[in-house]
Amino acid sequence: MPRRQIGRDGPDPIDLAVGAAVRARREALGVSQTALAEALGLTFQQIQKYERGRNRISASALVRTAAALRTSVAVLVGEAPPEAMDGTVVVGGGAGRGAACAVWPSTGASAAA
Repeated sequence: MPRRQIGRDGPDPIDLAVGAAVRARREALGVSQTALAEALGLTFQQIQKYERGRNRISASALVRTAAALRTSVAVLVGEAPPEAMDGTVVVGGGAGRGAACAVWPSTGASAAA
């Protein structure tokens, strides 16, 4: 199978679908791109790129994003319906890029332990 070229072929449909799921969940929680970015130790521009499928989201970033958005990786990759989410928030692991974090929808504030 030939390699995709983003400039010629556009973003991969899978990357677009994952990005759309991240955006839908973020918006459903009332969380801004900036708040999510801060919770993940990224810039809001990087969140935009993920949501648009412009940049692929790594496995580690996907796991942290799912935790921050109180959902599962399975929901974000389309393997489980959004209703399958149990609402568990994973918080811990220390500050920084490796930390699990959560974005609280009531205020849009983030917490990282």
